[in-house]
Amino acid sequence: MALRQITVFGGSGFVGRSIVQALAREGYLVRVAVRRIGLANGVKAFGDVGQITLMQANLRMRESGYGWPIVDLRLKYVRPALFNRPLVVRAEIVEWENRLKFEYVIRDKATGEKVNTAMSIQVAVDLATREMQYVCPRILWERLGVSA
Repeated sequence: MALRQITVFGGSGFVGRSIVQALAREGYLVRVAVRRIGLANGVKAFGDVGQITLMQANLRMRESGYGWPIVDLRLKYVRPALFNRPLVVRAEIVEWENRLKFEYVIRDKATGEKVNTAMSIQVAVDLATREMQYVCPRILWERLGVSA
């Protein structure tokens, strides 16, 4: 069986903790990207020993020198999301070389029925020059843990 590994940004926050816990229950190896590792150690208790690891990923825009405005956002309505019904949102980074492209699938938790699909695109803008970057900055690649 293929190794199932995923990185969760914001995994020590209120919503993120629930996501990390659910992924661990499903058997994923979970990397949790956090600003301050010392404040997020409790997240490791949601999985088996070594199943959940923390990684420093302080992606604060000003400190990185880049802004990431959303330049395209699309949402496709499939069926209504009913009031007081929990939803499951799956967000996946599908492009990171020239832009950040996220794809989302939103499902009704109880039935698994698809409610919406969505996509967003963000581009890097150099905060000093205000110029759009046509290749994502190396700092993003380093933070995502991918090779250039």
